[in-house]
Amino acid sequence: ALLNGYQSGSREAVLAQVAAVYATIAAEELAYANPPASFGSQGQKVRTPDRIASGRIATCLDSALLFASCLEQAGLNPVLLLAKNHAFAGCWLTKQAFPEPTNEDVQAVRKRVDSGELVVFETTLATQQPPGTFRAAVARGRDHLTLDEAEFEFAIDVAAARRRHIVPLPTHGEA
Repeated sequence: ALLNGYQSGSREAVLAQVAAVYATIAAEELAYANPPASFGSQGQKVRTPDRIASGRIATCLDSALLFASCLEQAGLNPVLLLAKNHAFAGCWLTKQAFPEPTNEDVQAVRKRVDSGELVVFETTLATQQPPGTFRAAVARGRDHLTLDEAEFEFAIDVAAARRRHIVPLPTHGEA
């Protein structure tokens, strides 16, 4: 797929770009690592992309952040989704963002997914051997949105965060 962000004006072309990023990361043959037991209450350290590449391992949060950073570099607007003890990713299929950087309303996220404006997907399927398909990852991502509302924590919209001058952490590893 041609990585040209939203220039095509086509949701299908953007979805193909998201699928291409998924296939590229899945081809890296990363292994899944369970997050520490305190992930849900105390947070966790995250691996940078260079540490993921060198260690060949990623937690759900590591992989969700990796996908978000790759999608942003491709000119797309990624979304990080956090549920109790889990993280996954999404991407706007049209050039838009939520009004605020964080959104705790799972119904608002579901509405955007159901309308075809936003795709969500399970990033850890890319760490399975063999990797799960992008179609399966999207199905699992949608399943995560059907959880009890108490399980959903919030979505982080990267483009909305950038509008608020929230910048990425600097990287010090090799390109």
